[in-house]
Amino acid sequence: MTVLLGALFLFAAHPSSAESSQPWRPEATHTAILQGAYVDALRQLRAALDGGSDPVRRDALTGLGRLYLALAEPNKARDHLQQARELADRLGEPAARARVRVLQARLDLLQTRYARARESLEQALALATQAGDPGARAEALRWLAELQQREGDSAGAERSIGECLALAQAGKDRAELAFAVAQQAAFHARRADYRQALDLWQQALGGFRALSYAPSEAQAILSLGELNFELGLVGEALPLFEDAFKRFRTLADPVGEVRARIRLGEAYMRLGQAGQALAHAERALEMARKRHDYVGEGEALAQIGELWLEHKVEGMVLMPDPNVALKHFQSAMAIYRDAGDHYAEARTYLKIGAAYLAARQPRVAVKVFEEVGKGAAASGDEETLWRALRGQGQALAKVRDYGTAAKRYGEAVEVLERAYRRTAGLDRAARSAFLGDRRGLFEEYLEVLMRLDAAGTDSKATAFAISELARSRQFSEMLAGAGAERAAGRESPRLRELVERERQLRLDYAQITQALIAGRDAAQRQEQATLQTRQLSVRSALEGVQSRIESQFPRYAELAQPRRHTVADVRAALADGETLLSYFVMGDASVVFVIDRKSFRVVTLNAGRAALRLLVDRFRRPFTELQGIDDLRRWDPESAAALYEAIVLPVAALLPKQGRLIIAGDDALYTLPFEALLAGEARAMATESGPFFRDYAAWPWFGDRHSISYVPSAGALLALRKEARAGAWKQTLVAFADPDFGAGSEDEGALSARGGLQGAVLARATGVRGIPRLAETADEVAAVNKILGGTGRIYLRGEASEQQVYQANLSGTRYLMFSTHGLLGGDFSALGQPALALSLVNNPAGIDGFLTMGEVLGIRLDADLTVLSACNTAGEPENARGGEGFAGLTRSFMYAGSRSLVVSHWPVGSQATVALMAAFFQELAAGRAKPVALANARQKLRQTVQQGVQLAHPFFWAPFVLVGDPR
Repeated sequence: MTVLLGALFLFAAHPSSAESSQPWRPEATHTAILQGAYVDALRQLRAALDGGSDPVRRDALTGLGRLYLALAEPNKARDHLQQARELADRLGEPAARARVRVLQARLDLLQTRYARARESLEQALALATQAGDPGARAEALRWLAELQQREGDSAGAERSIGECLALAQAGKDRAELAFAVAQQAAFHARRADYRQALDLWQQALGGFRALSYAPSEAQAILSLGELNFELGLVGEALPLFEDAFKRFRTLADPVGEVRARIRLGEAYMRLGQAGQALAHAERALEMARKRHDYVGEGEALAQIGELWLEHKVEGMVLMPDPNVALKHFQSAMAIYRDAGDHYAEARTYLKIGAAYLAARQPRVAVKVFEEVGKGAAASGDEETLWRALRGQGQALAKVRDYGTAAKRYGEAVEVLERAYRRTAGLDRAARSAFLGDRRGLFEEYLEVLMRLDAAGTDSKATAFAISELARSRQFSEMLAGAGAERAAGRESPRLRELVERERQLRLDYAQITQALIAGRDAAQRQEQATLQTRQLSVRSALEGVQSRIESQFPRYAELAQPRRHTVADVRAALADGETLLSYFVMGDASVVFVIDRKSFRVVTLNAGRAALRLLVDRFRRPFTELQGIDDLRRWDPESAAALYEAIVLPVAALLPKQGRLIIAGDDALYTLPFEALLAGEARAMATESGPFFRDYAAWPWFGDRHSISYVPSAGALLALRKEARAGAWKQTLVAFADPDFGAGSEDEGALSARGGLQGAVLARATGVRGIPRLAETADEVAAVNKILGGTGRIYLRGEASEQQVYQANLSGTRYLMFSTHGLLGGDFSALGQPALALSLVNNPAGIDGFLTMGEVLGIRLDADLTVLSACNTAGEPENARGGEGFAGLTRSFMYAGSRSLVVSHWPVGSQATVALMAAFFQELAAGRAKPVALANARQKLRQTVQQGVQLAHPFFWAPFVLVGDPR
């Protein structure tokens, strides 16, 4: 998908040294073109052409050719360049002759005449060598590299880029260096080396901004958008595409506008807005044909084909239709094949294979995918290669050749894993999105493995390993890395110093990178060169530190990058009496892996992704949208029974009686408290006397049969258990409660007085005006502190502050409590991520009072248990569905060093929470295991009556769950 540089940096030639002696200054006109000042450039060039000598006319004709290339006027560009070439050949100056030929080659690249482009570039290289002009040679090499990439000659392209960079650096030519770096970035992007490509595009963008090269700046922004899109970060890519689109329109650059429209169309397709995508693609096709932009025409045709292949557009009753899609793909293929553009041809041929598959011609599709795969393997195009292997797997599965299909899927996973390893160094969101965007590959592979297993070929262990690769992968690696860091701190002062240095350099690099992307105005542009130099310096220092860690402390490097997890690993990590239920949700079905120390079994569930999301939503929605007591009475217990029947009953016979379950959910199941599922009939009492919901206490809740805890994945559990436990804690309890939210807050008693039961129940929901005070939480933490011996540190009101969290030295604390509101991004503030609300009064500059997910990641903990007795601290359903599990605050605290957490799935009144927490810590103090203690506390809460309501309804007791290591 990477933008082809032949259509990008159309103005990168440099005036020859002889030109500067002329009355007219070609270099000034050249700079005007590079900066997008086309009107000024045209005026200067016409004036020079009208009254100049032959050398001046040659340079003016060359400049006009360059200008008309920028304006996407290929016929005018060709005419002027041909005249310039004839005059340059007659005058005989080799450097000028070389530059005219480079421009002609770029025109041929734009119009996919690759044989002519190669001839012109080879001549240009010879002439530049003859002239001894390193600038002219560097420019010719750069465009030769672009041609070589299109033709599939990756090795040749790499050599050309290397020489081009060396020449630009030796000549200290800032402009040529920026263009060379951009070419290098495109090379790495095509090879799916996304971290390198991202770094290089950011460097190139900084260079173009420092030089005020507006057209090239727009192209770099577009390319950064493409990289984000390839990584699965569509939300980040779309504004970059929109920004580039506006810039191209302002510059009156039709070639750039065509590319931007195509990228916008891809983003809208991914977002399910096929109508907008089709409008952009059709307009791009119209513009490309008008300007004889064959590269753009091919891309637009391919995108229209994709829309016809699998999308519906309002008013287009015949969509989708794979046969119509196939015609568009074949038209695009004809353009690329005629040009010899092997890179674009391979990507389009992939889509042809998909069209044959959709048209129910899988045997034809297999042959297409095989041919694509061979070419991609030869050229080193791993993004195309894994997709071709996946296509073979899909087609072979259609003809029931599951054995060969599994081999192809396995090969595809190996290629994708190599690409994933090259994303090391990107931020967590990018790496997570990269895998999440490609999850379909893992789901298809697992489905084929299960079919093989059903046919008698034991594939269960492989299926489990694949499920682990697909789910909560980035989080498991984060946990392993964080655990290794804490181990480093205990074992070696030198390693601790290096790890801390690496951590700080990563932070510095991220901040510099963000500044490079954001800088736009003139003042900021002046800082770009400094920032770019600083970025290179930090990257070099970071790589140096990482190299020293790997060479001097290989054990740490191994811990920080764990190997793949097997069934044997999990069985060895489980204790006697523990059973892991690891769910994997697919499109039409789901799988449960049941593992204990002695056995490993796999059960297929009939419910797929859509069905499970519907069931979970039906169960949860009444709790998350509660308005009053009547809503609780209308909750249908059948929703809990239906979920039990769908996801637990098929494995119930495999579970030990009264055993300890560790559940690794998936997709919507991450947001479900299994304890509240009904394992039998829910019988209502005949009498209407007594408190509301008292009959619920005796219902057959699944949580009464087993003690339950949760992990994002089996890999996360292994990472938690691999880390050594603290030998002794310096502090039993540190708690933050009843923060001071300022004069606008109301205590829960006032809310209860205003709203009766509704106010009491919903005090922690974030829909009231102002942040309600949580006075009861002071009693909550005081009660817990008393239970634990009364030696804890309690921070209340103004002391329950964000600053105090940073200053409290929490690393030696066993139990950590935050009894406050958990806020989703946007609640009460302009937060973009989940946060805990702490004191909002008298905070110093730079402290807003909201402890965000990102800020938690920077805290050093070594806690046995962290309690977030607030609402929605387990994460919202949509966040959890992304594949990483237990989104937001829960993951952040686990990463920071908490082995387990108690968190909440929905808002609950403070009085119920106080009672539950007191009972929970009483059980812990009595020596109960954490999941058993929480289960016993829930049972006690179900017997509690508050304001005429028995808290036996699952709304009150079910949301609090234990996440992490249950030991």
